[in-house]
Amino acid sequence: MDILNDDQKVKKSLVYSIIDGVFYSIKVGIGSSSFAAYAVFLKAQDWELGLLGTLPQVLGSLVQLFSQHLMIAMHSRQIAVCLGAFWQALMYIPIILIFFASSHNTLYLLMFTSLYWVAGMLIGPIWNSWMGDLVPSSMRGSYFGRRNKLMEIASFSSMLLGGFILKQFSHSAETEYWGFVTIFCIAFFARLLSCFFLWKKYEPPYVAPPMPEKHFWKFLSHLNSTDYGSFVLFMCLMNIAIYCSAPYFAPYMLKVLSIDYFTYGLINATAVLVKCLFLPYWGKLCDQFGTKKVLVATGFLMPLVPMFWFFQGTLWYFLAIQAYAGFIWAGFEIAAFNINFDLTDREHRLEYISYYNVLNGIAIFIGGMLGGLAIRFGMAYPILFVMSGLLRYIVCSFFLRKIQEGRTVEPVSYPQLFLKLFTSMPTMGLLYQRIFFPKNGAMKSTNQPRPTNTDPDQFKKVS
Repeated sequence: MDILNDDQKVKKSLVYSIIDGVFYSIKVGIGSSSFAAYAVFLKAQDWELGLLGTLPQVLGSLVQLFSQHLMIAMHSRQIAVCLGAFWQALMYIPIILIFFASSHNTLYLLMFTSLYWVAGMLIGPIWNSWMGDLVPSSMRGSYFGRRNKLMEIASFSSMLLGGFILKQFSHSAETEYWGFVTIFCIAFFARLLSCFFLWKKYEPPYVAPPMPEKHFWKFLSHLNSTDYGSFVLFMCLMNIAIYCSAPYFAPYMLKVLSIDYFTYGLINATAVLVKCLFLPYWGKLCDQFGTKKVLVATGFLMPLVPMFWFFQGTLWYFLAIQAYAGFIWAGFEIAAFNINFDLTDREHRLEYISYYNVLNGIAIFIGGMLGGLAIRFGMAYPILFVMSGLLRYIVCSFFLRKIQEGRTVEPVSYPQLFLKLFTSMPTMGLLYQRIFFPKNGAMKSTNQPRPTNTDPDQFKKVS
């Protein structure tokens, strides 16, 4: 007999969700993040790498139109999510075996990674609906910040482990294949453990709403007239700008710069490590000062990330770029994630997030294909990276101002936002105190509101 009350079940479930997230991140760090390297090993061409980095995601996004159908058919969000997670784990088996195909192995890789993404993304809106009921709105930023921090640590560690394993097996094509077998087997078992902890979570009572009257095309027709629609439009255009370069960093590093697998893993993992350090602090700022403030602040700094790749440098230069990228992406991702909760109500959350993911999947595909065409017609990788950065800045300049904050929050200027971010970190806060308040003892709490200039154009002046 279950003697736990609902509050106790929720608390235990939030812990299980963190454990699930850790195993999920191991799967991502050592498994799905290695698909591009696996494709390079299978001698995929640039246009095939572009398809691999975009087509599976757009197909996964499109099937989210059927997420609510799946939930209604299963009569449970928990069953639907666990079923999708188990399906995703199984896809590693054919991905491993396609090496033995006599021909078209990159085509098979595209097919099975598409099924992999379909399985994972089909359950995404259902998982969001489930977690939206478990996590109180007042603590979403801090909870997901902590959860994502541990997930990023797991992803960082597994990326390094994956790069180390691949390097140990990189003596010949045959031994290199067994390196990929090893990392994909680890990813397979990590996803199974993630599924186990999903199954242990509590599902609050939930009656699925009838199939939405506002169908997809009607949602599109109001895209520019609602707060959530403005956010969706911004993210779609931003993803076009991002993904015209994102799928091509792997071939640039592995083929043009001839970086070995361990260094490749180290470069990617650096961004993940810095993200995990800053995610909790960005999450707290989202709770206190609003998700839009964080989204704007990081959105205008993020276009610099691909532009830095225009220059070639030492390993330390690339690690510095990735450290900056991790810092910016930590804030941008937690803000974008939380806006989905702030601007949608419980009844329509699954529906709207499904539409959001569908449109972003299409945008990702468009961006990847544009980048592939640019490379096919002779554009060098570094030029493509600069073009991506310029497009990101244009999108931010035109569309971020249209997004509204979904909650009542404390006002803060952008310089003060970054000051509060760094001084909320224990080491940086102590250093700040020693430099600026050497005689005044401990600083006053950074949570105390101060008079601020909330002019949104102030950020443009200081950046």
